[in-house]
Order: sequence, then C-alpha cells, then structure tokens
Amino acid sequence: MADKDTDPGSLSIEELLKLEEYKALRTELLENRRFQYQILFGASAATAALLTFAVGQRSSMMCLVPLLVIVPSVRMIAGIWNGTASGAAYLRVFFEEPAALTSREPLRRPSWESALLLRRSHFLEFERISTAAVPFTFLLLGAICFVLSLLLMLPDALLEATTQPAGSNLSTSRLLATIGLNLIGIIVLARSVRRCWQSWNYERHDEHARRWKSVRDMLSIHASRPDESAR
Repeated sequence: MADKDTDPGSLSIEELLKLEEYKALRTELLENRRFQYQILFGASAATAALLTFAVGQRSSMMCLVPLLVIVPSVRMIAGIWNGTASGAAYLRVFFEEPAALTSREPLRRPSWESALLLRRSHFLEFERISTAAVPFTFLLLGAICFVLSLLLMLPDALLEATTQPAGSNLSTSRLLATIGLNLIGIIVLARSVRRCWQSWNYERHDEHARRWKSVRDMLSIHASRPDESAR
C-alpha cells in the first residue's frame, strides 16, 4: 500500500486544499520576484530616456525629473519585498514547520522556504550582496541624475555670472535652487533606498515569522475552545 505522505491519491480533501494553497502562495512569491525586476528595468529605461532628453535640452532641472520615476519604483519594490518576506514566513509557519531539514530521512512536508532560509544563513554575505544590487541600482541612477544636473547647471551659472551686470544675483539664485533641489532629492532617495533595504533585512524575516506564529497560536487556542453556541 502506498504511503499516505507520498501518495497524492490518499490525501484528504483538507490536505489537498492546503497543498493547493501552498502552490498558489509559492507561485505568487515567484511572480513578485519577476515583477520587481520588471519595475527595475522599466525605471532604468525611463530614466535613461528622460536623461537623454534633458541633456539634449541642456536643462539641469529636467535631469531631476527621473526622480519622479525612481523614488516611487523604490517604494514599490520595498512593498513587494515586505510582502514576499511576510508570505515566505507564512509558508514556513503554517505549512513547513517542523520540517526536519537536518534529518537524513526524506522530507515529508513542503520545505521550500525553510530550505531557502537555511541556504541564506550559510551564504549570508553573498545573499546580502545579491539583494543589495536592486536598491543600489536605484541609488546609482539617482546619483547620475544629480551629477548631470549640477554639470549642466555650472557652465550656465558661470556664463551668466560673467555676462550679467554687477549686482545681479540671477545666476547665484539658480545655482542655489538647483543645489537645494539636489539635496532634497538625495534625502528622499536615500530614505527610500534605506526603507527598501530594511524590507529585505533578515531580522525582518524573523519578525514576520514571530507574528505568524502568534497568529497560529491564537488560532489554535480559539479552535481548542468548546463551541459556546452548542451548549
């Protein structure tokens, strides 16, 4: 007779439903991963197009327009990473624990996310570098915007300073305005990148796991109570 743990035909309806839920959630997590790279590539292409137009127009202010694409993209990826970490913790807590990952016997429970977490703990530095590639790509795009904005502004400011009549502060005002906008953009982008990085911090994974364990414990307590309506 086939083992109940390995024969899909011997699974109960409840077990089949849980298996389908596990597959659906895993698929959603994989889709989130693909979606984040679509956002990254789309934001990079949009930034390149806008910067090309801004340089062609020799407009320092327009070099900052890509920030309207970069910052929301970073925020979107931060939300995706936070949801992915929460979903992965949910799978580990409600489907994979206790998965005997250190046992030599064949695993009889799903263990995809638990195995990934174990691998990440063994290759922590590599995982951090590969994860940091996404937020720091946005940081690099922002830095290019800031540098181009200042490079386009400085020659115009120097030219106006030499051609404007004495006492005119027009060039100085434009230069200060550009520097001020760059500083604001740097602060906003840095905060967004920091939030994105923290969304995938491995302490955040543990935090999500603790929250789902609390939910699981509360559900167990609620299920163990006698049905008061049946009294």
